Formats: sequence, structure tokens, C-alpha cells
Amino acid sequence: MGRKRVIKIPNSFKIHCPNCGKNNQYPFTKESVFKIECKNSKCKQIIETPIMQCCLICAFGKGKVKCYTQSMIEAKQKNLEVKYLC
Repeated sequence: MGRKRVIKIPNSFKIHCPNCGKNNQYPFTKESVFKIECKNSKCKQIIETPIMQCCLICAFGKGKVKCYTQSMIEAKQKNLEVKYLC
């Protein structure tokens, strides 16, 4: 029997703040992909997932990180093991 295929969930993601325009790195958690506070000391805006978007990564993401929801759907459809990168 072969090794089980895995889908890797990154430990962080980059978001472009819609209020101040700064890009910041955030830890990848189940909660942080839906609501975060901008790290810019002058902004501190609470950024929430907009209506009609599944998460902040889809709405404001920068980079090549696949969103949490899409990753979980793909893992379930393809019977992949989920591995969180530390």
C-alpha cells in the first residue's frame, strides 16, 4: 500500500488591507481566514470576509496561497490527508 497523499495548509498568508492598502502576513488559522485586524499601527481596521466571498484569502489575498475552504473541499473530494505546516 502506497503513502497517503496530503494537502498542505501553509502556516501564514498575506492580505492586502482594503482600508490602508498595506500588505501584511497573518498566521493561518481557522479563525483568521475570516476576520483579522490590520497589523498597520496607523490603521488597525477589522477586516472581515465580504459577502459573496468564502474567506479573506479569496477577497484580499496576495501570493499563491489557496484558501482554507477550497483546500478542505479538495482534501475531502480527493480523500487527501490534511497537513498543517508549522
